[in-house]
Amino acid sequence: MLGYGNSIFVIATNKFIVIQDEAVVASQDLNFEASCAALSPDGGEIAIGGKDKIIHVFNRNGNAITSKYNLADNKGYITCLDYSPNGVYLAAGDSSREVKAWQGNTCKCKMWVFHTTMVTSVSWCPDNKHVATGSVDTNIIVWSLDKPLKRVLINGAHYGGVTGVTWVDDNTVASVGDDCCLKTWTITKHT
Repeated sequence: MLGYGNSIFVIATNKFIVIQDEAVVASQDLNFEASCAALSPDGGEIAIGGKDKIIHVFNRNGNAITSKYNLADNKGYITCLDYSPNGVYLAAGDSSREVKAWQGNTCKCKMWVFHTTMVTSVSWCPDNKHVATGSVDTNIIVWSLDKPLKRVLINGAHYGGVTGVTWVDDNTVASVGDDCCLKTWTITKHT
């Protein structure tokens, strides 16, 4: 599991390792099995999703890593995480098809359960207001923080399932899937 930002990388397995400028700058053992990781844009916060259905959030101050809080209100194990570009929000997808947006330790949106199976990828739009998710169900969904019950559905985006999504710009999502294709999608968002 890898989280990254600028020249900083986080690798999480039975421990997590922070690599900056090609050198290991911090390492910490974990008492849970990690399933994904994300690094805040400023590098000051690390989120690690676990098979224990918890998002473990850590502060990073230089080489010092300290536990900050846990986000435990998840139905499945955490499969993907992404911080918004402004660092205010953390999006999470899980194995029970649920997507949530967190602001600190407060869940901003938790009714995002329209995938039919495990969420495989989550990505914040540069506008900090929209999240794109991909799933084994072959679909991509674009969610809105301002209008949480509105969504844009790209049905059947990748035969065999979506394995990754990322925003190219405010209106374009790129995706990859089990069909070995890279596709781009122009998104008309709910405003």
